[in-house]
Amino acid sequence: MNLGDVSRYRFCNLPALGRCPHYQSRACFASVAFLVLLLFLTQAMLADVTIKQYFPSLDHYRFDNLEEVTLIEGQARIGSLEVPLLEEYGLLSYSSWHLRETATEGAPVVELQVHEMLDPSGAFGVFSLLNRADPSGERLELPVENFYRGAQLSFWRGPYALQLRQRGGGPADPQLLRRIASDLVEAIPLLNVHPVTVLYLPQHDLIQKSISFYLGQSSLSLNPDFPTHLIPLVGFEDEVEVTYARYGPEDSALFLLGYPTPALAEDYFEKLHTLLQSHISSTGIYMKRSGLLVSLLIGPQEQARKILSNVTYTPSIKWIYEKRNRPTLRDDAITFMGMVRRVGLGGVCFIFMSLGGGALMGFFRHHLLERYLPWNGKGGIIRLNLNER
Repeated sequence: MNLGDVSRYRFCNLPALGRCPHYQSRACFASVAFLVLLLFLTQAMLADVTIKQYFPSLDHYRFDNLEEVTLIEGQARIGSLEVPLLEEYGLLSYSSWHLRETATEGAPVVELQVHEMLDPSGAFGVFSLLNRADPSGERLELPVENFYRGAQLSFWRGPYALQLRQRGGGPADPQLLRRIASDLVEAIPLLNVHPVTVLYLPQHDLIQKSISFYLGQSSLSLNPDFPTHLIPLVGFEDEVEVTYARYGPEDSALFLLGYPTPALAEDYFEKLHTLLQSHISSTGIYMKRSGLLVSLLIGPQEQARKILSNVTYTPSIKWIYEKRNRPTLRDDAITFMGMVRRVGLGGVCFIFMSLGGGALMGFFRHHLLERYLPWNGKGGIIRLNLNER
């Protein structure tokens, strides 16, 4: 290549490669392409409806997709619930399906609606909302909580709130829905983890189907028993959770407010108690604080005393490390003797190592002195006999 042809080539100095326009354009294009690919893959992962991963194990059913929703922006309602409610409970996706048994000719079509939430607490909250419109109903024989009325069955499993509805004009068959729900529960290997406040509900005279769970102002405002002017001051910004239940025979309403720390519970207890002093109600309102829990009961005083006395927060402590027994005198003696033995062995080893090291150094020194002339230091006289050859 002639030097005159150098002008036809564009050279980039390697130390200054980052300042080369040609390199910068390629690097910019590669970065943009990588970001676009990453965004596409992220959206694809977020858009996946995870309930589909359990359908292959249910090969005796045929699933036909009706709707899938993974983005709730710009929508007012998804399924049978309003979007503000679903946002409070942490909706990830919603999907609806038609399913029917493949082994049975002319099997009725059943519609399946699935709300996938962030965690089991959100799924339990949606499950409780699905039952609030019609409290009349019954429980079918299933290993999970469920609610059946008419031709519709609601239940929850892990982070999923599920609803089965029989389609067509035929008679309602609760056993068909129970069989499908049982197969779905068995196919989803996840546990139903209840919110903490639900676990602290007193069980005596509890009306099970009245239990509801709230995680925000929009959902709590649906409850007509809770004082409206207290809703903004409950503390949802501090991650409070509210559980509601009714108790017979006086049909009293109990609200359990669970806060992250006892200090927050005490602070909100004082605020709510002060505001309730001016609240006018046809029935009594009674409060109690126990640890993380603030209880608020609306009903007669006698039943309030009986129910609130059973609301007690007892934190559980689990030892992570194995608990050791307290050492005895014999253990101390054994430990002391072991220390003496270790010190003695260490001293003996040190003595032998010192003797061996000294002997080794003496051997090498003697061997070197015999083989080489002794060195008298700087300034010594060297005599040479020139007559001897």
